[in-house]
Amino acid sequence: MVSDTLTRKLDLTFRHLDANGDGVISDDDAAGLVTRMLTAFGESETSPNGSALVSSMQSYWEFLLSHADTNGDGVVDPAEFRTAMVKAYVKNDKGYQQAFAPVAAATVHLADVDNSGAVSLEEFELVQKAFNNPVENTREGFAKLDRNGDGKLSVEEYLLAIREFYTSDDPDATGNWLFGQV
Repeated sequence: MVSDTLTRKLDLTFRHLDANGDGVISDDDAAGLVTRMLTAFGESETSPNGSALVSSMQSYWEFLLSHADTNGDGVVDPAEFRTAMVKAYVKNDKGYQQAFAPVAAATVHLADVDNSGAVSLEEFELVQKAFNNPVENTREGFAKLDRNGDGKLSVEEYLLAIREFYTSDDPDATGNWLFGQV
């Protein structure tokens, strides 16, 4: 059984991916997120960071689709998405490490524009914008995720937040603030 907290987070994730709001996610939606990310950071898909994001998102999407598209129509509806995310990543650490962690790392490294080993609020806001997350959610979320209060998210803080957001049932997990209050 999946907690209400995790269900809300997965539903929010689905809405982030379903950019056109048609109620399903497809190859185009996954590619659209990558395009929004690359555009937000002024990266080409052939740059090292851009290429890492493109290839890791493709692997993530293919792995998820293999668990989600139960009727073979090439798209994923909200119920399929929730079930697949739990099966592929929440309850499958190997799946998380194989297909989700690389896209998380590529996102964080893309966001660390100045290669400082940390993501500033401004860099974090660009990621949030690419995910179509309202800016009003960004600042409070950033403050909560900045566990040591130094005004930036270390790569480790950011990656931990991503993992907690996408896999934790704990309603008090700090990572639940990745996209603001859930």
